[in-house]
Amino acid sequence: MTTKAELWEDWIERTPLSSIRSSETPDPVPMIDTSGTELETTDEFDNYRYGRGDGQYLYFLYLLDEPAADASDIIPVYIGETNGVTSRLYQHFKEIREAFPTDAWEDDGSWGSWSKYDHMAAVYEHAESPLYAWILDVEELDTGPYGTSPYRQELEAKLVGLVHSQSRFEREFANRNSFRTGSHSRWGK
Repeated sequence: MTTKAELWEDWIERTPLSSIRSSETPDPVPMIDTSGTELETTDEFDNYRYGRGDGQYLYFLYLLDEPAADASDIIPVYIGETNGVTSRLYQHFKEIREAFPTDAWEDDGSWGSWSKYDHMAAVYEHAESPLYAWILDVEELDTGPYGTSPYRQELEAKLVGLVHSQSRFEREFANRNSFRTGSHSRWGK
């Protein structure tokens, strides 16, 4: 019987890792440029997302332990789906940028006080890797992680479920229905 961890690793090997290893794709594509006084998108990220009209897209934000030797070197941060990937990814960038500086956060004590964007900003701030983006046109996908051809919302849900089934990703992964409140000091800084 195949485990959920094996399904995840097979999916990563066949999709984003395959793109990273290919000389025909721009992957890995860093999302955030820190060279100026403010966070901006990288030129690579803008070129990667521009020109993709409406469609059925899955996108994946991740950290990468380079060189990418196998699936364990890819750490999922966020998985989403959209029919307008150009604007959706830029919206994610803007929300992450707005979450900085993380040391200025104030917990109001309510459930959900920290947003998924706060979570992604904290992960990015404490990671040794850039935050990368990967885009998949679901129409070009033969099979999802369970061997069937899913639609984009189903694919997102199945992948999020596979990630949640593995405790090794719980600190970095921001797709949460019940994000726990508390101090961001758990990131080790």
